[in-house]
Amino acid sequence: MWDWNTEFIGQFGEFTANATGRPGDLLAGALSFDAGANLPLSWRTRLGLKADFITGDGDSGDGDLGTFNPLYPRGSYFGDIGLIGPANLLVLMPTLRTHFSPTVFLDLHGAGFWRQSTADGIYGGGGNRVRGPGGSEERFIGTQLNALVGWSISRNFSVEFNYAHFFAGAFLADTGPSEDVDYLAATLVVRF
Repeated sequence: MWDWNTEFIGQFGEFTANATGRPGDLLAGALSFDAGANLPLSWRTRLGLKADFITGDGDSGDGDLGTFNPLYPRGSYFGDIGLIGPANLLVLMPTLRTHFSPTVFLDLHGAGFWRQSTADGIYGGGGNRVRGPGGSEERFIGTQLNALVGWSISRNFSVEFNYAHFFAGAFLADTGPSEDVDYLAATLVVRF
């Protein structure tokens, strides 16, 4: 059985920049597509692909704004590692989720990140710019791999183990420090 979800968000209007006092135009947006299929296996398994197109600013000196502002972003938009936020991005994310039993599951996903506009930088989970364009024409930011195992021990208790690795790409190497990043977490959830 196939499933899919598509979302589009547009931002437009006018604003006045505090630094210059000049009026500017805002035109930004995001398009997200997520599709998948439940596979006919003995374990309940879904294989999917998510793609995001999120605008960046094409010219920081023209007084207009083209960078999408997610307003109230989730810090873990592309996984719990949360290094990259939803602005100025092209993202492809294959996903696999399988349930070994009614209480144990495994989530695997990878993500490739590219800058939508080479005139704009990359942003953190809170919408803050963490690296400017630095004159680089490189688009490729990096690749992220994530594995999450969860176990519902009872109605009130569950545990999750999460590991993610981010491989720095050409844009990061071209504009400054570009170390890979590892993330490891164990979470106990108690519900009352």
